[in-house]
Amino acid sequence: MGLWIQFRPDTPGKFHGFTKYEAKYRSCFTFIDIEAKIRYYGFRCHPKPEDPRYELVVLTSCVDKKEDAVNKTELDRVLMWKNNMATQQALKEFLEKELGEKK
Repeated sequence: MGLWIQFRPDTPGKFHGFTKYEAKYRSCFTFIDIEAKIRYYGFRCHPKPEDPRYELVVLTSCVDKKEDAVNKTELDRVLMWKNNMATQQALKEFLEKELGEKK
């Protein structure tokens, strides 16, 4: 997590976004544990429009992954979670409760 805190958003072998892939996957993100062959997938969002530097990564799944190739099925699953109304409501409630913001 130290690299994440230092704002190194794309660190090969640790975590990265999918900015070089199809536009629909650009908000997807993964944290990688190479030794355990596990990937944590999620999406990035900026829930505070007035503060574009505030970035939140919402983790949606943890999968065994032994190969290096991108699995678009997992990315599609991330997008399903991202676009789900319940997810959007949970983000709204989080901001209201934890950050004291009304949306």
